[in-house]
Amino acid sequence: MRIARKMDSFKLTIITPQETLVDQEDIQSINLKTIAGEMTALKNHAPILTSLSPGKLHFTNDGSNFKFVSVDSGIVQINKLGVTIIANFAEFSK
Repeated sequence: MRIARKMDSFKLTIITPQETLVDQEDIQSINLKTIAGEMTALKNHAPILTSLSPGKLHFTNDGSNFKFVSVDSGIVQINKLGVTIIANFAEFSK
């Protein structure tokens, strides 16, 4: 049985050469660092393809409980389907 996505949510995928760390469809927001600076993406964000800067990102599916991920360099693609991050390394952190 497939659970319908919330109307204000999007899909987040975080991939490394070793694994798919995150593949979740009910994300409300993500905050991350790019070479252009820090950014927050919500549903219907303008499409963008940019380089990811090393550091921590965080995302939430309910607006209050955040999950943190430490990432190495990589790329970020945002489009109508959601946010895809391809990083050299990524792991959950505090």
